[in-house]
Amino acid sequence: MDKNIQIALLKEELEDLKESFKYQFGDRYMDFPEVRARLEVITNMIAFYEKEDNED
Repeated sequence: MDKNIQIALLKEELEDLKESFKYQFGDRYMDFPEVRARLEVITNMIAFYEKEDNED
C-alpha cells in the first residue's frame, strides 16, 4: 500500500477515534489514560510513516 494512503487513512482513523471517545467519555475524554494511550499509538504510527516517507 502507498505510504501516503496509509498516512491519510491513519489520520482519518485518528479523527474518528477522537470523536468516538468524545461521545463515549464526554468532553474530558483526554483525562482517561487508555484514551491517551490509544491516540498516542496512532499518532506515533503517523509520525513513523511520515518520517519513513521523507527519508525515501
